[in-house]
Amino acid sequence: MPGSLPDRRSVLRAALFGVGAVGLGACTANPYRSGPSGGGATTGAVPTQATGREVEFQGATYRVPPRATRVVTLGDASLQPVLDVGGPVVATSSIALATMPPSRRPAVREIPVVGRGREGDPITAADVAEHTPDLVFAAEGTPRDLVTEVGRDVPVVLVRTSGEFRRDWQSRVGGVAEILGSDALPGLLASYRGHADRIRQRHAATLERVRVVVLRAWDTERITAYGPDSAIGAIYADAGVRFVPTVQGEAARAAGGEVDDAKANVSRYLQGADIVMLASDYAGGLDAFTGAASRPRTP
Repeated sequence: MPGSLPDRRSVLRAALFGVGAVGLGACTANPYRSGPSGGGATTGAVPTQATGREVEFQGATYRVPPRATRVVTLGDASLQPVLDVGGPVVATSSIALATMPPSRRPAVREIPVVGRGREGDPITAADVAEHTPDLVFAAEGTPRDLVTEVGRDVPVVLVRTSGEFRRDWQSRVGGVAEILGSDALPGLLASYRGHADRIRQRHAATLERVRVVVLRAWDTERITAYGPDSAIGAIYADAGVRFVPTVQGEAARAAGGEVDDAKANVSRYLQGADIVMLASDYAGGLDAFTGAASRPRTP
């Protein structure tokens, strides 16, 4: 359908803008998949100070300040939802700006970096303490010993983005808002839903007839195809985007909407696709799917 190409590009741009508008509270160095930042996995509640209020978050109970005024975040997956709801971030671990929406980068540049922020120079509890936080958010995958040591003096909340917590970004951002005592969530969700509705209405005719697949390669041998039950796919689906059959159905749902396969089988995910999206960062850095390693450009 050559004549419909400009319209398809409009749909693509609109859908991607919708993703950026909500910030995808689960973003990490890779905006499509969470992963450990080092050390063993950390799960469950962390011992905290005896004062404050108790909150439930992602199946764990935490005691947090009545209203935190100095927040330190460790890992992109914890920084994003805190920024989404206007949390008082005084420091964060080193973040690749290419993974941040352009509209958010000026604010992130102004946030002090915990420790030296260099590869091979791990963050210590003393680095965190330098910023005198009254609350710390740590992304899943933060080294367990660091979480434990920091948690002796400051409440630490773990932000999980794997398994059952991968897809439900709204609950994740909502939980962070409750922990911080923020009232920003209703406005954030209203903006997101309004934008999704506008995309549906404006591009209804095109959305009805095109089918989409989102692909990502983690190495030169394997790919992941994302469907409507994945974290990213759910946002596209809210905007009316329809996916190819190979990323839908019971098997895809059981896998959280992310179908992993050999790169040699990529053709099965291209069948029936009118639009193929290759996952990238906000600087246009691609991945092993293109045959080149990702090297984000300086924003």
